[in-house]
Amino acid sequence: HTKASEESNLHFVFRLVWSSIVGIFIIIPGFMILYVINETMRFIANYRLRRKYGPKTTVLEEGSDAVWLYRAQNGKRQILYLAINDEPMDLEKHQQNYMDKILCRPEYQKLKQIFAIDFGFNIQKYDVNFDIKNHVKIFEGSEDRIITEEELMDHVLPVLSEEMDESKPQWEDVIIPKFKYERTDSKLRSARIFRIHHAYMDGGSNLLMIADTQYEGKDKYPFVVDPTAPTKIALWKRALYKFNCVLLFSWVILHGLYAPTAKVVRNRFRTPLLSGKTNYGWSKPIPMELLQKIRTATGQSMPTILMSVLGGAIRKLNEKFPCKNNIEVGENDENEITVGMVAGIFPYPDLKLKNRHSIFHMKIDISDKTPLSRLASTCGTMQKAVWDPHVYLNLFIPSLFGRTPIWFSDACMSVMGFPLVLSNIPVAQKQVKLWDNEVLDIGGWPPMLSICGIGFVTIRYGDGLRFCANSDKAAISKEELDFLISQIIEEVHNLAREVGHHQHRTSGPVDKRPVLNFEDNFLQLDQNNKSSLRFRLNNSINTIKDSLYKIRDP
Repeated sequence: HTKASEESNLHFVFRLVWSSIVGIFIIIPGFMILYVINETMRFIANYRLRRKYGPKTTVLEEGSDAVWLYRAQNGKRQILYLAINDEPMDLEKHQQNYMDKILCRPEYQKLKQIFAIDFGFNIQKYDVNFDIKNHVKIFEGSEDRIITEEELMDHVLPVLSEEMDESKPQWEDVIIPKFKYERTDSKLRSARIFRIHHAYMDGGSNLLMIADTQYEGKDKYPFVVDPTAPTKIALWKRALYKFNCVLLFSWVILHGLYAPTAKVVRNRFRTPLLSGKTNYGWSKPIPMELLQKIRTATGQSMPTILMSVLGGAIRKLNEKFPCKNNIEVGENDENEITVGMVAGIFPYPDLKLKNRHSIFHMKIDISDKTPLSRLASTCGTMQKAVWDPHVYLNLFIPSLFGRTPIWFSDACMSVMGFPLVLSNIPVAQKQVKLWDNEVLDIGGWPPMLSICGIGFVTIRYGDGLRFCANSDKAAISKEELDFLISQIIEEVHNLAREVGHHQHRTSGPVDKRPVLNFEDNFLQLDQNNKSSLRFRLNNSINTIKDSLYKIRDP
């Protein structure tokens, strides 16, 4: 253990020194030159756009929005949000609500912008002929027939995931007037699917818009986590983290050029040639009471628990449906798998629609072990990943190249993908009414770009949590996707049972880190070498690493 830690520390020091030297003498000077050239090109493009279209057409300002205009072959750039209502909906009233409560507000004028390409840049132009009837409408062919949950997943969502043209702003709120979970249900409900190009906003921004404009409760919107709430992290910890990001900025750039994730990460979900045909599904609601019991007993965060059960489910998928793809050397597909974890960068400064999230990589344990042991190893991985500089830099760096010409921006996005993406959206602590409609269920599905073969969104709503998943048919079949979703539910119950057995044996709560083997996770100190120079140097470097990478909020 000591030797391995020393080698890791040497690599850390080398990375720190090398990135600082390259950053000072190459990266920063080169970046400043390219920045001036790029801004000059943008100025010229804006001048030509104003002359061609008028003053309301400009080069897209926010690079964090522009990167999502990446044109991947057969890719899906839409986010889909589903809300199932207890009662039928009034189309005309819904359209009027948009006009009176959203589109009249300055924070949401982005919804009247069209994203397009001109003069080599991604641009935004104001829709002078905006008509709400083109955006809030009934799903074609559903006026007089009942749509079931199965048909929603197999037919409606795949149709709505298709690209929208540039004749109008690329978003729609599509209503299904007659919806039933099962055709035998006696209760007739309605559903709405909000489909929107990712360049407009992310899930956190959409949640803020819903809470601000659609929620009509007398009390405050019941956020699980308020995206605008100030963080509770001490100022010195945030400053130290940002300092770490500055130190390792050059290294992240160089590593991204030398070993981009889309080229290096290889597992069964890696799909370099997307088919454009997507499977959709979601799990049965997992009771929050059950998840909270696991959380209380183990002391682990909800994302850690969800990541852990996903790892167990992937293990079961590999056992029942062995991977047929020719996986190249680079990742042990039997014991771990790399996930692109989506993290919102809180707090959101205002209500304006925006993309303010990062996607960073972390490895899920999918080895053959008990659910509690897997939770313990996932805990260690999550604690290290959360404070990794990539979390912030993977927002900052794409926001820079998103301002560049499309050929460069698209080239960067093509090598930044992940085979598997996981996002967690805690919507509300209790069921809510949106524009007088009691919402029973909420779901969400992410875009499919680059090499992404499968994406998950966990939705916490009311007393339940669902895993929503979509996959490209070139990655896994519908049968495999449905099996994977079912095993997630099974893994949650297996973990709950093991936690219960552990509590029964110990007659008390499970430890906050119940089965973590510290000998396997932390440097073991040789008591006989405490006075040696090598030990003191190694321990000093460990202290620096802990301060940079393992800052935790009590």
